[in-house]
Amino acid sequence: MDITEFLESSPIARNTQLPGCVVLKRFRMSLAELSAVKTEGTFDAGVVDSALCELEIGGQVVATGSVYRRRGRAYFKITHTSPSDGHNKEEADA
Repeated sequence: MDITEFLESSPIARNTQLPGCVVLKRFRMSLAELSAVKTEGTFDAGVVDSALCELEIGGQVVATGSVYRRRGRAYFKITHTSPSDGHNKEEADA
């Protein structure tokens, strides 16, 4: 049984929920810069390339893709899925 069959057939897997987010841009920021953001109440992330976004589930990047709008709603279109190698994004960046 492969992972797809397991996920489709397992009641536990179907009912498990993990936090997910679409990452538009990754960057590093100093504590001074973070403090300025808190004080000013605004943040300029620079140019965000909506064609280079990541779908992160439970701290693991599972796909890359793009964000697009249709009828006033935002959607994430997957263009590439990430292999499951057991490493989360934070470990890969270290």
